Amino acid sequence: MDGRRAREAQLRLLAEDKGVLGEFGRNVLAGRTELHAILRESIVPEDVLDAVRAAVRQWNSLPDEEKYVLTHEWEDTVRRTIEALNSAEIR
Repeated sequence: MDGRRAREAQLRLLAEDKGVLGEFGRNVLAGRTELHAILRESIVPEDVLDAVRAAVRQWNSLPDEEKYVLTHEWEDTVRRTIEALNSAEIR
């Protein structure tokens, strides 16, 4: 697996969080901050570190096939989902 794609997939998972971690993940993905900035620029609360560790454990527990889909095939999955939603009759 490409390291850059894996890191981006991890950040996308992190960005789904509604708290500080999600905000950080979204900022990194948007290019507003660097990945390691959180460690250089601030004292990271223990609960944030715990959440990061949990996200890493979650990623590491995924089967390789699922990691591949998340890093390589997610665009096709999103496109198919959008097409299905667009073609659905909504009342």
